[in-house]
Amino acid sequence: IIRSQGVEVLRVPRLTASYSLSALLEGRIQVTQVEGFAPILRLTQDQAGKWNLVEIFSAGPTAPEEPAPKKSGLDVLLDTVRLHDAQIDVTLFSDKERTYHLTETNLDTKIGIVATGLEIQIRELASQILAAGLPKVQLSGGLTYQGTTTPATVQISKLTLDTAQSHLRLIGQINDLSTMQTQAELHIDKLATADARQLAANWPLKQDLSGTLHVTGTPADLHSQLQVAA
Repeated sequence: IIRSQGVEVLRVPRLTASYSLSALLEGRIQVTQVEGFAPILRLTQDQAGKWNLVEIFSAGPTAPEEPAPKKSGLDVLLDTVRLHDAQIDVTLFSDKERTYHLTETNLDTKIGIVATGLEIQIRELASQILAAGLPKVQLSGGLTYQGTTTPATVQISKLTLDTAQSHLRLIGQINDLSTMQTQAELHIDKLATADARQLAANWPLKQDLSGTLHVTGTPADLHSQLQVAA
């Protein structure tokens, strides 16, 4: 169990791991494989755009008042992290009234915790997204979080979103995770009118939509261009 400010962030009922002892001689901790079964993860974003879990793993000791000799910590490399039947709850600061629940989640990830920050490569993700007022979505794909530089970024190689009636594909990047500065393309193979009206109550179209939506900017200053398929 991992907590932040008294709030439970991560609970893993059963965990198995294997590791490399020889890596210690090279100044790093290398875990070759970690598997978690039925974990529960609660992700929240604060006003500054920082995520609680990233803060936990990136946090270092408070700087002393007087200069102290520099100490080199061990890099921690997790070659393969697999989560089975996970539940992940995500709450954005800009949408605090709604929590997105990712259920029945299976995840294959590579994680690096180094002196300059955190790196996460999600090689495979499959999940079901539930949120109040939105259609149920099946999610699959992969992405990479890069927190070793400032600002932290996310590269979305491909995410597929399916409902019972719609099919969408998302690629792009978040160039600044704190402000959610985004550059992305949403390929709409089909957006059903019923789903669209759950996203926007005043949806004007009465027929299904296909095309490509280009999005740039932050949530507060978002620019979009829609190319509708003939």
